[in-house]
Amino acid sequence: ANPQATDAQPENDHSPIGTLCWITDAQAGSSIGANDIDGGATTLTSPALDATGFTGDAILSYSRWYSNNAGGAPNADEMQVLISNDNGANWETLETVTENAEAWVEKRFSIAEFVTPTDQMRVRFVASDFGDGSIVEAGIDDLQLIDVGCPETSNPADYDNNGVLDIFDVLAFIDFFNASDALADFTDDGAFDIFDVLGFIEAFNAG
Repeated sequence: ANPQATDAQPENDHSPIGTLCWITDAQAGSSIGANDIDGGATTLTSPALDATGFTGDAILSYSRWYSNNAGGAPNADEMQVLISNDNGANWETLETVTENAEAWVEKRFSIAEFVTPTDQMRVRFVASDFGDGSIVEAGIDDLQLIDVGCPETSNPADYDNNGVLDIFDVLAFIDFFNASDALADFTDDGAFDIFDVLGFIEAFNAG
């Protein structure tokens, strides 16, 4: 929904383009506590996400809004952010949110630091107000999986970088070796000797 501003809730979503986000209640109501969380928890669970096949690290990114510093029991509550790699059968904690930033906060986590990335990832946000009443509002926007890193480099023996190891790569190595070019220094020791030749052969045979 498009949130309406209160002292505990944002006026706008996080995205530069668009107006909608997940919010505990979009309506401002007649007072700051009219539509906040009371006497329990509000849970938002993502659909299944595929975090496999990335060339680098699978990074979970989202922006969150959280406020719990007003009302009868300020700062007494929290929002749990959980992650699952088995479609929700088991959950691990990503973070426990208690800060009152009064702004959207972008967070990024490397999935592999918590669970093994799979094609059955789910993310869950649980904002709650238990015990004495306080003003609790939460919002989530721009949740996405990001591929961070570099693709695997080509075989160092593939001198023309065409993905194929053939006689042309052998000839190129010989030319570089005879010219004492750093590209033929497989041992990276500044010398050009039999060990560089053996390094090239090993890389070439490894495909």
